[in-house]
Amino acid sequence: MKACLFDLDNTLIDSMHVWEEAVIRLFDQLSLTMDLEEARTLFGKMKFSEVLHEIKTRFALSQSESQLKDLVIADVKDQYLHHIQPKEGAVAFVKAAKASGYRLCVVTSNDEKLTHHVLKRIGILDDFAFVLSAESANLSKQDPLIWETAIKRLHVEAKDCVVFEDSLHAMESAKALGCYVISLVEPCKEEIRRCADECHRDFTTIKLPALTNAHVEKS
Repeated sequence: MKACLFDLDNTLIDSMHVWEEAVIRLFDQLSLTMDLEEARTLFGKMKFSEVLHEIKTRFALSQSESQLKDLVIADVKDQYLHHIQPKEGAVAFVKAAKASGYRLCVVTSNDEKLTHHVLKRIGILDDFAFVLSAESANLSKQDPLIWETAIKRLHVEAKDCVVFEDSLHAMESAKALGCYVISLVEPCKEEIRRCADECHRDFTTIKLPALTNAHVEKS
């Protein structure tokens, strides 16, 4: 194993609640109603821009998607700049991986500027070769192409990559390329267990040597 590709939200940082709460407040501001579980299922597979497009289309809103984005970003920016914390063990794990010679990057559906801000604040931005934002690159984490793009930029092969994720659809697209997938989801549902090579609550139970040996044996 030569490279580690990290998702951001709910993987490196504990932040999904921030977006969920921001969308709930957006719905309140616009007097919209939607079942929370339906929203989680639907929006969980989408980029931020796709979520806004879906909301605008579903509710026939007069506001532009840009206006909706401004409302939500204003709501979450302070959290990313000042409050969101790394997942337990994440900073130490990233530092250890970098020191051990692994090539590192972040592959996220989040806004690129927000991603850079939070990674810099928690002290690990400089440990990554690059941040690949699905928004900026006009890609989707449901499509293996986003992982393929990141892997090429890291100058490695998919079989030499470990992907750290919390979303099933992103795990499936990484697995389609032959990557080794580590799930950081609690609780780890059965469909995720069937897809991921390992399941962990956070980074404190993941060991780099074990990752290397497991990947070599699987290859």
